Amino acid sequence: MVQASYSWAVFRRAKKPNSSVPVPPHIRALDPNLSPEERSLARGEAAQTAESWQLYMAELQTRREKQVDFELAKLKQEMREQPSPAPPTAPPQDERPSWMVHGMEARLFRGREDLEVVGESHYQDNLWQLVGGRRSPEQRIDVEICAVMVAEDDNPYDANAVAIWIDGLKVGHLSRDNARRYRPGLLALQEAQGMPIALPGVIVGGGMRDDGPGRLGVFLRHDAADFGLRRPPLAPPPESRMRTGLSDAAATDAADDAYDLSWMRKLPADEIRAIPVLRRLLADEKDLLGRHFMYARLEAVLYRSRGEFTSAPDEYRSGLPSARRRDGWHSGSLLG
Repeated sequence: MVQASYSWAVFRRAKKPNSSVPVPPHIRALDPNLSPEERSLARGEAAQTAESWQLYMAELQTRREKQVDFELAKLKQEMREQPSPAPPTAPPQDERPSWMVHGMEARLFRGREDLEVVGESHYQDNLWQLVGGRRSPEQRIDVEICAVMVAEDDNPYDANAVAIWIDGLKVGHLSRDNARRYRPGLLALQEAQGMPIALPGVIVGGGMRDDGPGRLGVFLRHDAADFGLRRPPLAPPPESRMRTGLSDAAATDAADDAYDLSWMRKLPADEIRAIPVLRRLLADEKDLLGRHFMYARLEAVLYRSRGEFTSAPDEYRSGLPSARRRDGWHSGSLLG
């Protein structure tokens, strides 16, 4: 950079020897045509110029820092003069009802059916307060409670909302579907009892999970009949199907490896001859479902053939033609 500036300065001076543009001292000091005294003088001037430049930059930096400090102080003063924002207020539906006071009475209805509460993630602080405060992450929570059911008329999200309160703290809601089903019965119970309705339940959760400390949840126990609802039937396990009928089992035998009904195709067409075959099959079969169908088939064959055996009980042969004398039928042989 110095060499380039020097070459440019020399070129400028050569083209304009009488130019009024001053040559910087650090450039003039590099002129080979200068005497030693002139070069020394130019170097001294260059040093003074560099020192002056450093002083100027330091003063400029000081001014900038003072300006930044002034702007920060001004901003802090403006922030102090501004009014503090009002603390967030709870939504109207989260405010404790005026009638919910300490020592209030509620009618407790018990039952054995679970009623799940949803939305507890929004009320974790309340739940931890109810169980005595947060504990070590590894500790599991299991606390018995009594919860009051409150029909929320001012809920902006669900016109049928039913909130769950414990000791004056809101902990969640019934699911949208359950609120729709239980709310009419809840209102009817409140009208009949003349007081709020409560259910027993439990706060559970805590402990460590793969994604961190577990949250708390609420489960209630109730009898759906108290709310005018029929007890829902137990749903069958996924992809399950009850197969107790022989015809149904035979229709699905090829697609179901749980049992084997191929023995049915090997039975003699003559039912009398099929009886000893079924007895031998029962003696060897170990699978309970297979034995069930073999026994049912043997029982049906024996009943239809009851007129063929003198050993069949009279009550089974009454009204039938005289039995042909055949051996091999007696009650103890049904199980093989």
